[in-house]
Amino acid sequence: IRTDKGGNIDGEGYSFFIGHDESTVLSALLSLYHRTKDFLMVYSVKKGGDHMDLGLEEKIVVITGGSAGIGYAAAKFFAAEGARVIICGRRLEVLEQAAASLGSKVLPFRADVTCAADVASLGDYVWQRFGVLDVWVNNVGATIARAGQWYTEAEIDATYAVNFKSVVMGSQIAASYMIRRGGGVIINVASLAARCASSGRASLYGPLKSAVVNYNL
Repeated sequence: IRTDKGGNIDGEGYSFFIGHDESTVLSALLSLYHRTKDFLMVYSVKKGGDHMDLGLEEKIVVITGGSAGIGYAAAKFFAAEGARVIICGRRLEVLEQAAASLGSKVLPFRADVTCAADVASLGDYVWQRFGVLDVWVNNVGATIARAGQWYTEAEIDATYAVNFKSVVMGSQIAASYMIRRGGGVIINVASLAARCASSGRASLYGPLKSAVVNYNL
């Protein structure tokens, strides 16, 4: 996002569809950060890529769902570029283990990003500790299969909360702090499932990732 001189949001959304290869995904995440005054510049990085200076030294980065999978690997890449990374998740012990394995640049913070109070606490923690927020990665997502023939109300609510509600709440909290410093970068991790109709016991995942792709502040 960008902000004008009055602190109002003046930004555009960018959607990139890339393969499932982890190195490609992570390279895209990192390249999305590196931007000029008016646009984002996307770099091509070889698989397993060479180190490149993206200007991330001492930048403050929040990654939701950062204790495993793409979130963990993204934290590893950001930290390698010199950023200070805060990873969040619901299980503190798992977060602490992940942070310890990633090095001193990575800090754990327990938060359920489907809960507004937890998301607000995460934003407040980062602001109080660092006084700046440069990058927020909404990475949390989950395929929640229905138990029976049809989704129950609880299953619908849970799938919506983790895959889309978390993105909206995270983006709004992040933007509220970024505006104070003139801007920042919010990255929403979607899925190729957003472009493919799905069926079966996990048929809500794709439509909700489509919502992520189409969401903008």
